[in-house]
Amino acid sequence: MSALKDLIQKNQLKTALLAAVFLITVGISLSLTAKAVTNGFEQRLKDPETVLEETWRIEGALQWWRTTNKTVFQPLTPILIASSIGILVTTMLVGMWQQNRVQEVFTQRLLQASKESLGNR
Repeated sequence: MSALKDLIQKNQLKTALLAAVFLITVGISLSLTAKAVTNGFEQRLKDPETVLEETWRIEGALQWWRTTNKTVFQPLTPILIASSIGILVTTMLVGMWQQNRVQEVFTQRLLQASKESLGNR
């Protein structure tokens, strides 16, 4: 566990980007999966060779997928995508802040070194 924690801390930018890509992928996959399954059940219902008992099973499964899609997948998809966008934006802002901070520290140390260099002469 410690090795994983060290790896994540060393590669925070990559970890954040991977998390964002993962969340976007999961969000889109949930939406597409529900749509594909629902369309598949609808096509099976249109098949004239479907027996009555199978039609009932398909209708029950189709109703469950429609309900689950509306109550779980449709709300969850934008939440996951918004979270990933938030991660990306936060990562970019933190990266810019760190870059500015590094430049400030470098400038301060350069000025201090030049003052010390001039003072020794």
